[in-house]
Amino acid sequence: MVASEHWQSAKRSFPTGLKVWLTIVALLALSKRVEAITMIVDPGAVGSSSSYISGLFFNSINGSVFNGQTESWNFIFANNKFAVAGSVGVDLDINQSGALGTLPSSWFTVTAYLIDALGNPVSSQINLGDMGEMPAQIWPGWPYHLPDGTQYLPETTMYESQFPSTVINSNYSGYYLQPIIFSGIHFDVTFPDDPTETALGGQLNFSGDPIYISPSSTPQFFVNGVPESTSTLLLLSLGLMGLAGLRSKLQK
Repeated sequence: MVASEHWQSAKRSFPTGLKVWLTIVALLALSKRVEAITMIVDPGAVGSSSSYISGLFFNSINGSVFNGQTESWNFIFANNKFAVAGSVGVDLDINQSGALGTLPSSWFTVTAYLIDALGNPVSSQINLGDMGEMPAQIWPGWPYHLPDGTQYLPETTMYESQFPSTVINSNYSGYYLQPIIFSGIHFDVTFPDDPTETALGGQLNFSGDPIYISPSSTPQFFVNGVPESTSTLLLLSLGLMGLAGLRSKLQK
């Protein structure tokens, strides 16, 4: 009877213990992630266009310690502006603490997707590749200052990628791209696990062909030539036709 009571008690306590353990695991996972940080950036004047939008500096991440956490960053264009392009490239520079002359010792993992004004995705998610690093150095014009007021560039790691374009129709002379319309960009950034380092803001850049800012009508994006996939198929077809012709001659 006593053994039976112990068995029943163990059966009751095991689910409870399991629930507690799962709760602890979930809390630890959540502690590695924070709510999305929203930052407002100005892509340029309404009606303007450019092949490169640069100098979108941000500092809302200043002081974030590198604890291996994943942070979500939403960059929203100011004053309800939106951008339109046939293709969109993105560069992200992340600055971190460190003495002059030293290179970054830690790297981030970065993914991104374009968003509308409400933060909803309007593109597929892409991975941003590691494109290089820069040491901390004196750099006039950069929005960071040493204790004596000298402007400088902190240690910087750089990430880059391209959002895929969609061909919507083509003709004998070229093809059109589906306009990409977006009001900002969302990043998921996983920090290194190095508590001796802290983030010091960064810079966001866009490239396009070109990028239009809040155009009054949606522009068209025409590209001379044939899409890469089409040209590959064309070359393959020509190659097969050549082989067929050669085979026909050999058989005669």
